[in-house]
Amino acid sequence: MKTIEINPINDLIFNIKAQEACKSCKRYGLTGCCPPSIGTFDYYKELIPLYRYGKLFVETFDINSEDYKKLGTESSLELHKVLLSERNKLFNEGHYYNLLLGGGSCKYCDKCVIPCRTPQFRAIPIEATGIDIVSTLRAKGIDISFPVKDTFLRVGILLWD
Repeated sequence: MKTIEINPINDLIFNIKAQEACKSCKRYGLTGCCPPSIGTFDYYKELIPLYRYGKLFVETFDINSEDYKKLGTESSLELHKVLLSERNKLFNEGHYYNLLLGGGSCKYCDKCVIPCRTPQFRAIPIEATGIDIVSTLRAKGIDISFPVKDTFLRVGILLWD
């Protein structure tokens, strides 16, 4: 997994269209980690730059399986576990102000409820905060294109003080 240190103020690109795209997701309004159950675009645009440090986590997955949906869920959970482990390390080092953002909707629990029953394990979708992850990755030199063909990326972000 590739990791890239980022400055939350300078490196994350916000675009309200990223959050608006959540409305076309089948999980919109059905999870405790997705809009409209979480903060607004303005809330995250104010909150996220308050963190001093950040790291992007990027993993490439080959689409060589007939069960693309299963691969999507498994890859999301794999990234989620890495992000939780890294966040726990940060917390144990004294960085109690931290924020975990995952790619797409949180899939930690088998059945999601509102409000979230396990906020200590949740991953707020990057896009739901208004971060334009496609533009952010491209600005960092990471090639990302749509529609996906042979590979796709799973991306997570950790922010902390």
